[in-house]
Amino acid sequence: MHRTARICSAGNAMLLPAEDAYDRELVFEEAEYAARHHGAAGLRVGQIELRVAYSTAKLGAPCASCGAPVRVVSYVVGGRRICTQCAKNAVSLEL
Repeated sequence: MHRTARICSAGNAMLLPAEDAYDRELVFEEAEYAARHHGAAGLRVGQIELRVAYSTAKLGAPCASCGAPVRVVSYVVGGRRICTQCAKNAVSLEL
């Protein structure tokens, strides 16, 4: 089965394979690059939709999932701000 990820930012969209852990790591790197470059990006992997945000405004706020401090790049899913590791875990569980 072909699993793809879609990254959207500033009127651009990119489709990337998300078949295995290596592919998904590249997806997250590209999504974080897009967020750093444009301030925010959308990421959809399977049925999970995330908003990737680049901001120092909430730097150090706790992750809504694990409580670890959120870094400069964070993910918003279902209105909850989560850290990169929790976002990767959520995507891995989905696929």
